[in-house]
Amino acid sequence: MKKLLTVVALSFVLAAGAAFAQPFYVAGDMNGWDATVAQMFDDGTNGDAVAGDGIHSLLMNIAFAGRYEWKAALFGWGDSWPHSGNSWFYTTSDNEDVLFTFNINTVGDGWLADGYWP
Repeated sequence: MKKLLTVVALSFVLAAGAAFAQPFYVAGDMNGWDATVAQMFDDGTNGDAVAGDGIHSLLMNIAFAGRYEWKAALFGWGDSWPHSGNSWFYTTSDNEDVLFTFNINTVGDGWLADGYWP
């Protein structure tokens, strides 16, 4: 039975503008930090649950068990999140599917002030 690890990923406040028009990519240890190959989607495909909800997702197979660091990035590293440090996850078996998600919605929970992220 294949396990699915869900990376309850990044939830950041983004200012309206160019960042919303760009596709987001998963870049990390598992793909050589290449911010051009693993595109996240907000169209109900590739692991994305609901099209157009502002939550970008990608279901990716991780070849080897281990600890990995990653970021959500604009194509070619135009910008990335989190700005300081990396997000991380563990897989416990080889060929484990991991669901990456990146929420670009403004969340009014008071944790980060609106406009903190560019």
